[in-house]
Amino acid sequence: MSGRRFLTTMIASWLGLLGFAALINYVVDPYGLFDAPRVDGFNLVKPRAGERSRTAKAYQVLRRMPSTLIVGNSRPEIGLDPASRCWPDADRPVYNLSLPGAAAFRQGRYAQHAVVGGGQGGGKVRQVVWGVDFTDFIGITTPEEAARRHWSEHHFEFDDRLLVRADGSPNPWRWYGRFTDQAKGLFSLEGAIDSVSTVLAQDAPNAATLRADGFNPAFDYLPVIHREGQAMLFAHKLAYLREFTGTPGRDVFMPGTRWSESFQALTDILRQLREAGVEVILFINPYHADYMAVLDEVGKWDQFEDWKRTLVGIAADTGVAALWDFNAYNRYTLEPSPPAGDRSSVLRWFWEPAHYRAEYGELMLSIMLPDAACTGGVDAQLELGTRIDAGNLEAHLARLRAERDVHLGRHAGGG
Repeated sequence: MSGRRFLTTMIASWLGLLGFAALINYVVDPYGLFDAPRVDGFNLVKPRAGERSRTAKAYQVLRRMPSTLIVGNSRPEIGLDPASRCWPDADRPVYNLSLPGAAAFRQGRYAQHAVVGGGQGGGKVRQVVWGVDFTDFIGITTPEEAARRHWSEHHFEFDDRLLVRADGSPNPWRWYGRFTDQAKGLFSLEGAIDSVSTVLAQDAPNAATLRADGFNPAFDYLPVIHREGQAMLFAHKLAYLREFTGTPGRDVFMPGTRWSESFQALTDILRQLREAGVEVILFINPYHADYMAVLDEVGKWDQFEDWKRTLVGIAADTGVAALWDFNAYNRYTLEPSPPAGDRSSVLRWFWEPAHYRAEYGELMLSIMLPDAACTGGVDAQLELGTRIDAGNLEAHLARLRAERDVHLGRHAGGG
C-alpha cells in the first residue's frame, strides 16, 4: 500500500470513527443538550447531565417554551418540581432553570435569555418564581472590587450561549457559543465516555439524573446516606458554611455601603423582566435550623437581616408581585438529623441543612401560588413562610430572632 493510500485510509477511518462517536453522542445525549428522545432503559436516566446543566439548560429551555420559569441555585433545582400538582394549568408548562453553584447575576441572565427566546419561539414566559439565597450574595468585598466596572460590562464564559447581552441587546456571538457547546457535546472523548456510562447506568438504583423539564430529583443523595449516613451530610455542609461565611472580608455588602454588584444585578434584571411583562415571585430559600445556627455562630445574623431589608426595598422598587421568606423555626426546619452511624433513616423535609426536599417545596408552592391547585394544610400556611414587605418586615425579623434564641437556649432579645 502506497503512503498516500495509507494516509487516505487512516484519515477516512478516523473520520468514520469520529462520525460514529458523534452519532452515538447525539442519540444517547448524555447531557440533554440535543433534546434527543428519551427512551426508558436506554437514555432516560442521565447521570452526567447535572454536571453540564449550565450548558444544556440554556438550550433546553428554548425548546420547552415554558409559561413559568423556576430560577435560582441548586436549592430550588432539587426542591421545586415543575411537574408538581400545585401549578395551576395557566402556569404550565413549567421549566426549572435553576443553576447549581450560580450566583444571582448568572441566574438572572439565564432568565433574561429564556424570556427573549420564548418570544422568538412563539411561546411566552409570563411568570418567574425566583429563589434567592443569602450565600449567593456573599463575596470578597474590597475597595478595589467596588471600583470595578459595572457588572453589565463584564464578559463571562456563559455569555456567548445566551441570546442577549446583559443590557438586553442581541448577542452577536451566540452562534459561536452554540457551535462550541454542540461541538464539544458531539466530538469530545469525554462525551463518548459519558454516553457509554449513561447507557450502563439505566438500571442503577438511585442514579443521578436531570429531567427534561430541568428538575433534579436528587436521587444520588440516597446512596450517600445509605453508605455514610445523613448526619455526615449535615456535618459536611455545616463545616463548609463555617469556612465560607467565616472568612474575614467575605461579606454581603461593599465596604461602607448597603449595596453590592449582586444587588445591582438583581435589580436591573428584575426591571427588565417587568418591562417584558413577566410577573416575578421572589422567595428566600428555607434553611434547616442547624444552618441558621451557624450563621449566628459566625456573626452573620445581622447581615442576614440587612440582606432581607435590602431585598424588600428591591422588590418594592421593581414591582415584584410577592416576596416570601421561608426562613422559619417550625416542625419542618427543626426536624432533627439522624444520629451518627444511622445509615437507614432519611429526613422527610431536608437532604442536608441547605437543601430542602421536593416534599417541602410542594408546601411552599401551595402558599406561594395565588391559584395553587394543591393545599399544604392550615399548619403549613401558618408555619412555613411569611410574605414580607416594608410594613411587616421588622416584626417578622424580631420574631425570627426570638425563635432563634429559644432554639439556641438563650434569653430572647439578643441581636
